[in-house]
Amino acid sequence: MNALFYAVHLAVVGFILAGWIFPATRLAHLVFILLTLGSWYILGIWKGRGYCPLTDWHWKLKEGQGQAKPEGPFIHSLAEKATGRRLSVKGVNQAVEALTWGLALLSLLLNLKDGNLF
Repeated sequence: MNALFYAVHLAVVGFILAGWIFPATRLAHLVFILLTLGSWYILGIWKGRGYCPLTDWHWKLKEGQGQAKPEGPFIHSLAEKATGRRLSVKGVNQAVEALTWGLALLSLLLNLKDGNLF
């Protein structure tokens, strides 16, 4: 199950990073990124800013398997594994947040240009 969660997580991150590129997936990308932002800021009211249900379930699975719960969100954990360095949770979160807002704006503009919204 841990490998499945990693695969799903990586697919979600990949789609958020690249889903806007292809005209056929732009509307789905916009919906997906808005759901992501909604999770971070609306569910985040109760669960903490930046809340991701997928990360929550993944970390609970790891704990249930007797593994230590990683510090911070999935992207932070992934970035630390990729770089082999200890990274600031706050710094990674700020970078991810800025990139996600930029991609959301880009996706919105491309969907407006493509006539997908009105």
